[in-house]
Amino acid sequence: MQRNRCKRLLRARVNRYSDQLEQGFDILVIARKRLLDATPTEIDQAVHGLLVKAGLISKENHG
Repeated sequence: MQRNRCKRLLRARVNRYSDQLEQGFDILVIARKRLLDATPTEIDQAVHGLLVKAGLISKENHG
């Protein structure tokens, strides 16, 4: 049940950026257990940071 919740949380956050993402890439995000204790803001910041670091969105594009 926790695994499915983690997947739903991450999928929802990544989908927020779907219109801004570079095309032609597959995205693999691996959740850690501490995700379940994170606030929505922390999750948003982490996902945004990962997408910027990967070069899939620009730093200015924040959800």
